[in-house]
Amino acid sequence: MNWKNTSREVVDDELTEFDPDHYQWCQSICAEYKAITADEDAINNLLDLEFLKQHAPKIYENLQEAAELEGQTMDEHLQSYDTDFGYFTDVIHYCYDEIDQAKQRPLVLEIAQIVRNKRAVLQNGLLRDALAKYQIMLDNELYKAIKALRETQSWRLDSL
Repeated sequence: MNWKNTSREVVDDELTEFDPDHYQWCQSICAEYKAITADEDAINNLLDLEFLKQHAPKIYENLQEAAELEGQTMDEHLQSYDTDFGYFTDVIHYCYDEIDQAKQRPLVLEIAQIVRNKRAVLQNGLLRDALAKYQIMLDNELYKAIKALRETQSWRLDSL
């Protein structure tokens, strides 16, 4: 497992189970990209939408959805990136990051549970301390009341 030294907080989305469908989608995008880039001729055809539709249908579908969201044609969307293959680079990096997060999610969830358990123990410990103080106060009041009762009883016996 790759451990990255980051100093960021864990966000709420990371404290839920990872969506297996999204994980599969990312895996399929990466698999299509690996298959296409394994062949040097295929790399040159990445910008050919018909080729992409046939050989990488998931990537093609994602490109189509991204272009629709931006109100662009697929060609316009591809050209909106700084480099010819900018779209592919972004999608692949996104998918690899998501896959890494999915692999680390069980550990993050386990650590979060440990933190929750420790907080519960600490909170219960604080509660226990507060209850112990009240118990001591109640005990002291009880002893004072018993002492006053004995003094009263002693006084009554002496007055008879």
